[in-house]
Amino acid sequence: MHERLVLYKRFANCVSAEQLEAMQEELVDRFGDLPGAARALIESHRLRILGRALGVSASTPLRIHPDPVRADPRSTRLPC
Repeated sequence: MHERLVLYKRFANCVSAEQLEAMQEELVDRFGDLPGAARALIESHRLRILGRALGVSASTPLRIHPDPVRADPRSTRLPC
Protein backbone atom coordinates (compact mmCIF):
# COMPACT_ATOMS: atom_id res chain seq x y z
CA MET A 1 0.00 0.00 0.00
CA HIS A 2 2.83 2.38 0.83
CA GLU A 3 4.31 2.06 -2.67
CA ARG A 4 0.95 2.93 -4.23
CA LEU A 5 0.68 6.12 -2.15
CA VAL A 6 4.21 7.10 -3.14
CA LEU A 7 3.27 6.66 -6.81
CA TYR A 8 0.08 8.73 -6.37
CA LYS A 9 2.14 11.51 -4.79
CA ARG A 10 4.65 11.39 -7.63
CA PHE A 11 1.79 11.67 -10.15
CA ALA A 12 0.40 14.65 -8.28
CA ASN A 13 3.82 16.32 -8.38
CA CYS A 14 4.14 16.03 -12.18
CA VAL A 15 3.85 19.51 -13.63
CA SER A 16 4.66 18.80 -17.28
CA ALA A 17 3.64 16.30 -19.91
CA GLU A 18 7.28 15.24 -20.15
CA GLN A 19 7.41 14.35 -16.45
CA LEU A 20 4.17 12.41 -16.76
CA GLU A 21 5.46 10.56 -19.83
CA ALA A 22 8.70 9.66 -18.02
CA MET A 23 6.72 8.33 -15.09
CA GLN A 24 4.49 6.29 -17.39
CA GLU A 25 7.56 4.78 -19.06
CA GLU A 26 9.01 3.94 -15.64
CA LEU A 27 5.80 2.16 -14.63
CA VAL A 28 5.71 0.15 -17.85
CA ASP A 29 9.36 -0.82 -17.31
CA ARG A 30 8.61 -1.92 -13.74
CA PHE A 31 5.21 -3.57 -14.15
CA GLY A 32 4.68 -4.26 -17.85
CA ASP A 33 1.51 -3.27 -19.70
CA LEU A 34 -0.62 -1.04 -17.51
CA PRO A 35 -4.23 -1.97 -16.73
CA GLY A 36 -7.05 0.31 -17.82
CA ALA A 37 -7.38 1.90 -14.39
CA ALA A 38 -3.71 2.93 -14.41
CA ARG A 39 -4.00 4.34 -17.94
CA ALA A 40 -7.11 6.30 -16.87
CA LEU A 41 -5.22 7.70 -13.88
CA ILE A 42 -2.40 8.86 -16.17
CA GLU A 43 -4.86 10.46 -18.58
CA SER A 44 -6.62 12.27 -15.74
CA HIS A 45 -3.28 13.71 -14.67
CA ARG A 46 -2.55 14.65 -18.30
CA LEU A 47 -5.83 16.59 -18.37
CA ARG A 48 -4.95 18.26 -15.06
CA ILE A 49 -1.60 19.40 -16.48
CA LEU A 50 -3.17 20.67 -19.71
CA GLY A 51 -5.97 22.39 -17.81
CA ARG A 52 -3.55 24.11 -15.47
CA ALA A 53 -1.67 25.50 -18.50
CA LEU A 54 -4.99 26.96 -19.69
CA GLY A 55 -5.82 28.45 -16.30
CA VAL A 56 -8.31 25.78 -15.25
CA SER A 57 -8.10 24.52 -11.69
CA ALA A 58 -10.10 22.12 -9.58
CA SER A 59 -12.13 25.08 -8.31
CA THR A 60 -12.97 26.39 -11.80
CA PRO A 61 -16.64 25.67 -12.48
CA LEU A 62 -17.27 23.95 -15.78
CA ARG A 63 -20.54 24.54 -17.53
CA ILE A 64 -21.86 22.01 -19.98
CA HIS A 65 -24.69 23.00 -22.27
CA PRO A 66 -27.73 20.78 -21.63
CA ASP A 67 -28.34 20.32 -25.36
CA PRO A 68 -24.92 20.22 -27.08
CA VAL A 69 -26.50 19.69 -30.50
CA ARG A 70 -28.09 23.13 -30.27
CA ALA A 71 -25.05 24.86 -28.82
CA ASP A 72 -23.54 27.35 -31.24
CA PRO A 73 -19.84 26.41 -31.60
CA ARG A 74 -19.04 29.91 -32.93
CA SER A 75 -20.30 31.55 -29.77
CA THR A 76 -17.71 32.75 -27.30
CA ARG A 77 -20.34 33.09 -24.59
CA LEU A 78 -20.91 30.19 -22.23
CA PRO A 79 -24.51 29.02 -22.11
CA CYS A 80 -26.23 29.65 -18.77
